[in-house]
Amino acid sequence: MSKTKNVVLALVMILTGALITASATKVASQEGLNCPAGYFAAQLLEPIREGETGSRVLSEECVPINREGAEMFLEPLDANAPASLPEWTNQGEDVNGIVKGPSNSTNYRCVILLDPIKDGEDESRILGEVCSEGEITEINGYSLQSYYLIAKFYDNTNYGGFEQEYYGSIPCSPGVSYGVNQLPTTLDNKFESGKAYSSCDQIEVFDFANHQGTTFACGASCSSFYALNNNFTSWRVKD
Repeated sequence: MSKTKNVVLALVMILTGALITASATKVASQEGLNCPAGYFAAQLLEPIREGETGSRVLSEECVPINREGAEMFLEPLDANAPASLPEWTNQGEDVNGIVKGPSNSTNYRCVILLDPIKDGEDESRILGEVCSEGEITEINGYSLQSYYLIAKFYDNTNYGGFEQEYYGSIPCSPGVSYGVNQLPTTLDNKFESGKAYSSCDQIEVFDFANHQGTTFACGASCSSFYALNNNFTSWRVKD
């Protein structure tokens, strides 16, 4: 899918006949943040869950009125196949478990070591990367025995194909998150599914760098990023 980076439009996907919306979207807010002139308050909403009547606000920020964005037109999802959307179930805490130390993957993959996002910053510092087959136990002198698996991304839906692993020094928590503002050229617009681990219960992917543009948010197991399959440039995981 090609990108159009000219205008900002709110993106809403409606799952016909179901009680959930199929994608999170940013919407203008009349309450909450007191934004300065030239800005509006935008909220990132969780899809409405079955049995509930409103969306939980995942994040809120002041956005320039003239900020460039993306326009996408999407087909509604199949209302007769809710089982195909496991990421919208209430996954609870640690759905993919705490994983400390090297993972059990042995296929060729790349493993990147990250710092948690620090106060006042919006992305993780990259400490090193290793791409190899077999067990990967050390990156730039850092032993993975002391680090936690944070996220995996895959270049096919349903967790298939090439695998990218990310490790961090501590699990996610209300004050600890991880993210990348700009995927390298070799990984940009590549992934179609992902999993979060070690108390990271939510994955957010973004069309543009710096966590901007069209957004897709899901739980800790995302079998597909739907409209953003092969079409996202930055990501974030958090508690």
